Amino acid sequence: MIVGAPGTLHWSPQVPTTASSATGPERTGQRASTSWEENFFTKETERGQDRTRMAHTLKAFAERLDSLSSKLRSIRPDIADADYDLKLEGKQLVVIDDQLDERSRTWLEVSLNGDR
Repeated sequence: MIVGAPGTLHWSPQVPTTASSATGPERTGQRASTSWEENFFTKETERGQDRTRMAHTLKAFAERLDSLSSKLRSIRPDIADADYDLKLEGKQLVVIDDQLDERSRTWLEVSLNGDR
């Protein structure tokens, strides 16, 4: 079982105990009803499903971005063909580039985020 505060991990293959479970299987030496192996494989299956969903989401995003860049290129090829960095703030893409003027940066951000 992995436990810890957000951002920290601690590995322990044992089922955690609490003060209220003084007569539970952890205290009496009996095996818990769900083993850590079963928990591990259940979590791995969930992680695999999460990765599959993430892969589909990223593929859809890449297809949308490719379509959008074609449209942007027809309007502003000087910006669409330039290199710039993006970062994700909340659910919005933000352009990080000192070479773009404020108006171009704003236009690009609205174009990138406006389809949702």
